[in-house]
Amino acid sequence: MDKKEIKILLIEDNPADARLVFEMLKGIVEPVFKITHAGMLDDGMKKLKNGKFDACILDVGLPDSRGFEGLEKISKEYPTVPVILFTGVDDENLGIEAMHNTAADYLVKGRIDTTLLVRSIRYGIERKKLETVLREREQRLRLATDVGKLGVFIWNVKSDEVYWKNDLMYAIFGYSLADKPLNKLEFMQHAIYKEDAVGFAKKLREGLKRGRITGLICRIRRKNDAAIRWVEFSGCLDTTSEPGFIRAICIVRDITERKETERMLEREHDFLEKAVRQRTNDLNKANEILERVFSSTHFCIVYLDSNFNFIRVNNAYANACGHSCEFFIGKNHFALYPNEENQGIFKKVVETGKPFSVYAKPFEFPDHPEWGVTFWDWSLQPVRDEANEIKGLIFSMLDVTKKKQAEEELKKASLELDKSKRLSDIGVLAATVAHELRNPLAAINMAAHNIKRKAANPLLNQHIENIEKKVFESDQIINNLLFYSRIRKPHIENVRIDKLLEECLAAAGGKEKNGITIKSKLKPLENISIEADSLQIREVFQNILNNAKDAVCEGSGKIEVEVVNAKDSLRIYLKDNGAGISKESIGRIFEPFFTTKAKGTGLGLTVCQQIVALHNGFINIESEPGNGTTVIVTLPKKSTH
Repeated sequence: MDKKEIKILLIEDNPADARLVFEMLKGIVEPVFKITHAGMLDDGMKKLKNGKFDACILDVGLPDSRGFEGLEKISKEYPTVPVILFTGVDDENLGIEAMHNTAADYLVKGRIDTTLLVRSIRYGIERKKLETVLREREQRLRLATDVGKLGVFIWNVKSDEVYWKNDLMYAIFGYSLADKPLNKLEFMQHAIYKEDAVGFAKKLREGLKRGRITGLICRIRRKNDAAIRWVEFSGCLDTTSEPGFIRAICIVRDITERKETERMLEREHDFLEKAVRQRTNDLNKANEILERVFSSTHFCIVYLDSNFNFIRVNNAYANACGHSCEFFIGKNHFALYPNEENQGIFKKVVETGKPFSVYAKPFEFPDHPEWGVTFWDWSLQPVRDEANEIKGLIFSMLDVTKKKQAEEELKKASLELDKSKRLSDIGVLAATVAHELRNPLAAINMAAHNIKRKAANPLLNQHIENIEKKVFESDQIINNLLFYSRIRKPHIENVRIDKLLEECLAAAGGKEKNGITIKSKLKPLENISIEADSLQIREVFQNILNNAKDAVCEGSGKIEVEVVNAKDSLRIYLKDNGAGISKESIGRIFEPFFTTKAKGTGLGLTVCQQIVALHNGFINIESEPGNGTTVIVTLPKKSTH
């Protein structure tokens, strides 16, 4: 089955930002994002003209377009393509203005991740589809209203007087403006078709009892041509009118030629009915809506007097602080939450009348220290009375702690991305070095071996051994570079760790330095197997043993290997009596390319740390200058891969 493909036009002049978008979307498996890049608005307009795109990501600050010029131009010429603005400014007002200017969404550079970008694109596409459907529906509704003939009249129930409120009433019933409007009795006798009169009267009475008339359909006979037409009555009682004047506001609709659109007109009728009722108590409705918003919004909202005493708080604020709404009433804000900086801000708003807002302001609740540091977007708006005097403050807040944490995670991810790029560059370098140097090194080593074998000159042996030693060290540098750049997911197998350590110790004991004592206590590891990558673990111990040999002195050097067999893990201690590591260096010991030796790449311990981490283990180093060094490698017995 073919995967769904979403075509994106990215109009961005900054190569780094464009590359970031490509990197975020290239790993998405479903749907597949196909991105076309344009550096300028004019280039983007040409691509829109020549190709079909599902969405467009537009930089606000292009060289040939400023502000919303590009948005307006694209929306005008290609109204079905959702446009997501890409901006470097985190401004809520800018975002609101962008949405008012037909933008599908706006994203702030440096504060997005793959999930947010994909969600914004998909939501933008769906919103644009919905807008298209709503626009078509609105056009159909307007057409139906224009075609329909709606007559409006008001009937005073007590006085039985009927007032025809528009010319369409005359047109529907065949009367002219010169004719006197009918009262109810006359209306029943002359306008309502006789076979429908009884049912009409019954439904009319029922409608008056419940205060509204809905779906009252009957036939009428027009006065001027005696033609029979189907009409629908709807209306309601206006219970707010003055005493003695109970009136019904009614709408008459000619539905004879509109049977096919009956369902649409019924929905319109319900809307008009609600609108009529709403006009009678707009103030109550407005207050009710305001109260609901205040109570149910996720924003924390507080109403304070000018002395910062609580007047009202909403549920969100009370829940965020861990109390009930009633708890706060009458208490002083800074008596509960003392903070000199915030109190100064509140005073300044009261004194100057200028609103204040801040993003991600840290705060610690004194009565909930276990919550730690939280972060809040908050704003202060002064409330003025009729004399324009400030009588209080609206304090609104939004908990952005998780957002702040996500931003920190994004920064970490960005650093990891930089690290991955550097690792890739190292890989290219390592491959080049290996290709260019290993052949000549092999030739040098072979030549030295042949000279040593044929010359048999003791005077030359020391020099030849130095050559062979330097060739070996150079080969190790190349190996470390290649290994560091190609560290992969471990190939898990059962590994006899005692055998592996014995092999590494044997190899370490047979190399250059003489007079070094290597002792091991591996009995606790007899017949113990762990799940690991044998090649990678061997590289770890070889690197550590090589470092230990370099650290100790010939003739007095000692290296000891001990193990502890725990329940779920093994701890291997590799100790030496070398010079130790300074406090300044031990904190950087695992950094790539950091070394205190005159030779080497500084990658050995970095490789060890990464391999052990891939096995879900730990590596620690304990050292003091003059007292040697102990490297502790902890490995789980069972792999989680």
